[in-house]
Amino acid sequence: MITIRFEGHENILGTHFNTFEFTKDSYLTKKGDCIIGVNSVFEFGNLAQRLKENRAQIKIRGIISVNFSGKLYQDEFFGILNPNFDVNSKEIVFRKSNFDSPRTIAIRCNKSARELNRKMIQILKNPDVKGVCKIYLE
Repeated sequence: MITIRFEGHENILGTHFNTFEFTKDSYLTKKGDCIIGVNSVFEFGNLAQRLKENRAQIKIRGIISVNFSGKLYQDEFFGILNPNFDVNSKEIVFRKSNFDSPRTIAIRCNKSARELNRKMIQILKNPDVKGVCKIYLE
């Protein structure tokens, strides 16, 4: 399992048509309309080894969770693990397309930023909000 811990930011829009992203950066401008989490911490487990050993298509299932005022907001997505992902990247991108880059962890995802739970995106505009994205390799 891959775990991404992240925080909200006042400039989160979550309106991009093709991608969504988590970044280690602490700042965000409104041009970053695909970014849904800042100050991210990535826990990859044995992903680097799995990428070296297995070049076949690995399906992923992700669950994004945000707790706010005692209520849990979640969204689920699916995609294909990008075998060329660089675990040293400072951002993690999920794409609906087949576009391959070292910062792209998953391609052919079924959702983009604008298709994620809108209430969850609104809550992520609060810089005090923290969330987690868990990615399961299937």
